[in-house]
Amino acid sequence: MNNNNELRPTLKVQTGEDGNPKVYEQGTPLEIAALCAAAVAAVCIERSDPAGALISIMTVAADLMDRMEEVHHEEA
Repeated sequence: MNNNNELRPTLKVQTGEDGNPKVYEQGTPLEIAALCAAAVAAVCIERSDPAGALISIMTVAADLMDRMEEVHHEEA
């Protein structure tokens, strides 16, 4: 069995038991950004309005980031 997969950039997102997204990433920031962009593009291209889907996803991501920052600051 080839263990090269352990060295490849990886981005995995799934819903945790608490309902919040859990993200696992392995790779450089540039590699992770490329994987994220590919995932978003793949989701958007299948929609009837790809540009609208992209705007919606980015809006939700910005809101989620704000909530994550609030929790992060509360924990610090």
